[in-house]
Amino acid sequence: MIGVDASSDPAGVGSIAMVAAGGDVVVFAGEFTGHMGALELRAVVLALEYLQGSQAASAVIHTDSEDAYCMIEELITSGRVIDGYRGIEEALSLEFLAAWNACSAKVSITRHRGHTGLIYNEVADELAWMARAAAKHLRESAEPELVERIKLLQIQLQE
Repeated sequence: MIGVDASSDPAGVGSIAMVAAGGDVVVFAGEFTGHMGALELRAVVLALEYLQGSQAASAVIHTDSEDAYCMIEELITSGRVIDGYRGIEEALSLEFLAAWNACSAKVSITRHRGHTGLIYNEVADELAWMARAAAKHLRESAEPELVERIKLLQIQLQE
C-alpha cells in the first residue's frame, strides 16, 4: 500500500509526498505555480518510480485527488493524452504513461476522499504540508524538524 499527496500555496511553493507500507518515505518540495491536479499526479508518478526500484510484485496507490485520478483513468484506459485536461499538461501525462509502462509490479490506483482516516494518505498529507512549509525556510533550520517528524510517523506506521 502506498499513499501519495501534495501541497501548494499561493506563494509558489509546492511539495509531494509518498509513504509506502513498511515506512519508506519520499518527499520533494520547491517552486510550483501550476494546477494542484498536476502536483497530485506528480506524486503518483513518484510512487510508480519508487515501485520500479522495489521488489514489490503488486501495490495499491491511494490518492485523494479527483483531477489526478480522472487523468490516470483516461490515460490507462485510452492512452489518449489531452493537453490541459484537468489542469495537467501533456508532458506530465506522458511522464505518467512512461512510469506506468515501466513498472513491472501489478499496480492499481484508487481514489478516496481525503482526511477519512486512511493512514498512508494521512501521513503523506502531513508530510507534503510539512515539506512545503519547510521549503520556505533555510534548509539547516527546517530539515532537522522534518526528519524527526518523518521518523515519528514511520514508527506510527509500524505499530
